[in-house]
Amino acid sequence: MALFVWESVVLNNTPYGSIAHYSHGWWFYVLVYYSYALILLGIIYLLIALYQFPKRYSWQVRILLFSSLVPMISNILYTLKVIICMVSMSRL
Repeated sequence: MALFVWESVVLNNTPYGSIAHYSHGWWFYVLVYYSYALILLGIIYLLIALYQFPKRYSWQVRILLFSSLVPMISNILYTLKVIICMVSMSRL
C-alpha cells in the first residue's frame, strides 16, 4: 500500500539536516480527492446549518466555516505544488 502512496523517497543531506524528497503515487491522489469530497460535503452541511439554526448559533457556524479555510487552502496549494513546505509540521 505504501508503494502506491509514495512512488519513491530520496534522502538528501544538507548542512541543515536530511531532507526527504518524494513523489506521489496514484493512490495518494485517490485519497486526496476522497478527502476533499468529504470536506466539501461537511462545508455544504455547515452552510445548510447556517440558515436552519437560530440566529444565536449562526456565529458559531460562521467561525467553523472561516476556520476551515486556512488549512484547506494551504493543503490545496501544497498538493498542487504551488507552495513547498520545508519544515516538518509534525514537530509543532
